[in-house]
Amino acid sequence: MESKKEYVISPDTMVIGPIYNENGYLHSIVMEVHTNYKITKKPYKVMKDSCHYYGSNYNGIREATTQITGFKSKVPICISHYLNLFFFPLESPKMKHAHGFR
Repeated sequence: MESKKEYVISPDTMVIGPIYNENGYLHSIVMEVHTNYKITKKPYKVMKDSCHYYGSNYNGIREATTQITGFKSKVPICISHYLNLFFFPLESPKMKHAHGFR
């Protein structure tokens, strides 16, 4: 499995989950349609950076979605409306073991 320092969620991204490296540091495992990657960032950071890459702000998106839907936890995140990229957390993104799917 290839390891990367940077990763942007794309239409090929299926799942982002937690994985610990050999030194016990939390990183991400990304499962795409045809391949998997180890990313040297926490899942929450991958999601925040991807929002920024597509021109939005994670906290702003989360707040707006909460106001519209009334959801207080596991709020779906629109990473890119143009590319129809949505992240559905299975746990709170702030938890160490948080993961989700697109």
